[in-house]
Amino acid sequence: MAKINNYSVEQAWQAFDACTEFFDIREAEEFAQSRIPGSVLLPLSEINRRLDDFPRDREIIIYCRTGHRSRYLIEILAEHGYTNLINLEGGIVEWYEAGYPVDTDPVG
Repeated sequence: MAKINNYSVEQAWQAFDACTEFFDIREAEEFAQSRIPGSVLLPLSEINRRLDDFPRDREIIIYCRTGHRSRYLIEILAEHGYTNLINLEGGIVEWYEAGYPVDTDPVG
């Protein structure tokens, strides 16, 4: 099992300010309802055919609703040689509850 690097929402906010890229691995319907501003949608259900869509050359933060799916995905990506992956502890739920910005504008 790979070592998972976790960020609290406070640490993630600092990375957000530093323009670290965020990847939302929830499904499209969840993403359409709310998302961390500027995040990239890459649903976990599409991982088998989109594995190479995750960048390998920079640190990225991966999140889901509560942090469980993103933790699972990071383990899979680590098995494929990915590094610099960070799990957002508590996911978008904790992000929202901490008062950080959430984009709820229609997608499309």
